[in-house]
Amino acid sequence: MSILERIRKRSGLLVGFVGIALALFVISDLLGTRKGWFGRQSTDIGEVRGEKIPYNVFQAEYERMVENQKLNSQTETLDPNTMEMLKEQTWNSMVQEIIVTAEYEKLGISVTPSEVADMVQGNDPHPSIKGAQQFQNQQTHQFDRNMFAQYYNSIKQDPDGKAWKMWLSFESGIQKERMNQKFNAMIKGGVFSNSLEAKELYLARNKTIDIKFAGLNYAAIADSSVVLSDDELKKYFDKNIAKYKSKENSRKLEYVTFDIKPSADDSIAAMKWATEQTDRFRTAENDSAYVSANSDAPFDSTFKGHGQLPPGVEELLWNAPIGTVVGPFMDNGSYKLYKVAKIKEDSIYSMRASHILFRIENGDTAAAIKKAKQVLGEIRNGANFEAKAAEFGSDGTKDRGGDLGWFAEGQMVKEFNEAVKRGNKGDLFYVKTQFGPHIVKVTDNKTRKKIQVATVEHAISASNATEQSVYAVAGKFAADSRDAEAFDKNAAAANLPKLVADPIKESDRSIPGVENSREIVHWAFNAKKGDVSTVFEIGEKLIVAILKEVREKEKANFDDVKMQVADDAKKDKKAEMIIEKLTKAMVEAKDPVAIALKLGSVASDAQNQTFENPNIPYMGMERTILGTAFGMKLNKLSEPLKGENGVFVIMVTKINEVTLPKDLKQFRDEALAPLRSRAEYEAPAGLKDEANVVDNRVQFF
Repeated sequence: MSILERIRKRSGLLVGFVGIALALFVISDLLGTRKGWFGRQSTDIGEVRGEKIPYNVFQAEYERMVENQKLNSQTETLDPNTMEMLKEQTWNSMVQEIIVTAEYEKLGISVTPSEVADMVQGNDPHPSIKGAQQFQNQQTHQFDRNMFAQYYNSIKQDPDGKAWKMWLSFESGIQKERMNQKFNAMIKGGVFSNSLEAKELYLARNKTIDIKFAGLNYAAIADSSVVLSDDELKKYFDKNIAKYKSKENSRKLEYVTFDIKPSADDSIAAMKWATEQTDRFRTAENDSAYVSANSDAPFDSTFKGHGQLPPGVEELLWNAPIGTVVGPFMDNGSYKLYKVAKIKEDSIYSMRASHILFRIENGDTAAAIKKAKQVLGEIRNGANFEAKAAEFGSDGTKDRGGDLGWFAEGQMVKEFNEAVKRGNKGDLFYVKTQFGPHIVKVTDNKTRKKIQVATVEHAISASNATEQSVYAVAGKFAADSRDAEAFDKNAAAANLPKLVADPIKESDRSIPGVENSREIVHWAFNAKKGDVSTVFEIGEKLIVAILKEVREKEKANFDDVKMQVADDAKKDKKAEMIIEKLTKAMVEAKDPVAIALKLGSVASDAQNQTFENPNIPYMGMERTILGTAFGMKLNKLSEPLKGENGVFVIMVTKINEVTLPKDLKQFRDEALAPLRSRAEYEAPAGLKDEANVVDNRVQFF
């Protein structure tokens, strides 16, 4: 329930500022930047290749997928994440179907009814049918054709037709799957590799060169030594604008949050409520019904053994008679009352013990056993068990005096379990297990007693008054912060940290750090740069956001990418400075070693370097420089080469030629495999790029 709904339900209309602010924001939400009911720009959720996708058509298909998912998972409700996943699947499926249907028609691809029948009832049914457990023989665990035939005939006779509709939907799905398989087979079949590509692959993998190089990494020049004006950065941006164009629409937000936290008065009220329940809970005849009616958590009917109840509660309830109520206790933001509902004898013991596990050093088990028995004698003569556990214990219990707490019979390894089970409180003995020698102390008598504890839990939640006060603060902040300057000033005055969400895409279901915040994304894509939002209620937070940047697909804004431009421009400037140094050094020095001396650096070698591996030792991933090296002649010095990590001069000192094998089929096949894989992925992606997909989903949800 939203805060607005809760306020209306509990308090009627608010007066004064809060009422005016709420009215203002409700009206602006509908008529302002969020488009609201009257500002929706389109009745179509999207468009593909000029074909519109009406919202009602999309919604009908989405609802069909939701119903199918409910039937398949045998549930009445789906969680929000699954609903969002199905919404995304519906969109992608509808877009893809429009795109590929046109291609299928062009290529003459089809799947006949007889093909579908063969996939369902033929000799080799579809994997979804063969793999279904309901059609597997219980003895052989293999697909049973008769079981499937019985199922198929039964759903055809289904009186309400739901099962048959689902089956037809399944058949439609495998038909589309087969169409796609044929399409992909045609795409992959049109890709080939020739002997030249096989040769290039073989040489890239086997031909090697040795190189010597000198130069400087960009990091060798301090950023502070490279100062660029805004005009210089703008020129660099204009020259390289393609590099900064957005691949898709995105937004940048800044926002502040107001947490709806219970007040001290809310805590007192919750404590009072829980206290008032004590006598009623004690006299309740049906504990399960009372918990269901009054608790925030469901009734737990399980019986608990020693060690399975909260610390402190167990001590009060374990020996108490049925009907005893204790509490209220504060636990994790809730007040809780506990009542002994039932007591029974179980078939399994609960046991309690402490132990000291001795470490076996260097495989010498005998020495560990000797030490354990020696320490056991010392304890029997009066030494403190807990102190010896801290001194000699080798597992996590040493820091708590060896205490294992209560554990169920059979929980420990057999030798340990049986030894403790035979003992009584205070018994002290030695036992050896697969983990090593132990000294064991039985710290309580075993018991088969189990108790059922009914719990009434009441969370400390924010009251209506608390919610109203927080909403008033958030509402005033939003009303007073209608531009960027006011937003920043008011956030600083209220000591509210500004959080950043960047980049936000149209398809995002939330902003970073705020779950289920799709409505904020929706607002961002319907607002203008500099707009300040109304108050969003997300869970137990109120959020006010400002839209800082609007980035449109295939466009670039200098201010948006100024920091990236500065980094890139500095890198280019550093490259110019290093090239100048190398050029001066090369006037007198004619090999990498001599050039390195002039630069005050060290020349490096890379031996047996292949074209396939672009990682050059002491240089990094440098494809351009490596490509240049493989095109050079022996013992010739290159010009300064600008790379990703620095600027270098190189000299090829050795070329290790190889003889081509007569049969290059293996390398031809290897060259073909990635080409086919890329084609299968890139062909649909390319078709989508050309389909002029218009996505209006952000206007609807």
